[in-house]
Amino acid sequence: SPRHSALGRLRAKQDHLEDFERRRALGILIHGDAAFAGEGVAQETLNLSELSGYRTGGTLHIIVNNQIGFTTSPSEGRSCTYATDVARMLQIPIFHVNGEDPEAVAQVVQLAMDFRQKFQRDVIVDIVLFSSTRTQRRRRTRFYSADDVSENSAAKDGVRKLSRKHTFAGRIDS
Repeated sequence: SPRHSALGRLRAKQDHLEDFERRRALGILIHGDAAFAGEGVAQETLNLSELSGYRTGGTLHIIVNNQIGFTTSPSEGRSCTYATDVARMLQIPIFHVNGEDPEAVAQVVQLAMDFRQKFQRDVIVDIVLFSSTRTQRRRRTRFYSADDVSENSAAKDGVRKLSRKHTFAGRIDS
């Protein structure tokens, strides 16, 4: 898995540089919301993060949460409320931030990096944002069969209506 490879490579570099305090390098992993909650490798990576043989001094996990990765509602697709709930087992900070507010995202990422540097533990930043209707249409056609498209359309109709009316941050700032 790329996550294992990235963190394994980071740990090897730390060992090679004799960085036994794990302060000279930072692991950053970027996840989609569906992948973070739905793939076992995310949980496995988190489980290993506290073991001395795998410890890297904390990883910054950034979740791009566009809320369209799932083809079913969260209550039918997982046992928890948030895609990030899998990380609660470590009792680490999980920051949920509005992706439509770039300044808030920057502040939360800085806070997360400060936490990681001070406590040398993993930290999660869940960037929650809308996805444009065009992106939703492209994903639907590329990844789902005709039957799945109609089910997904019904399930996500409310989100689509909201995103059509929504002015995205890129359009506001330009």
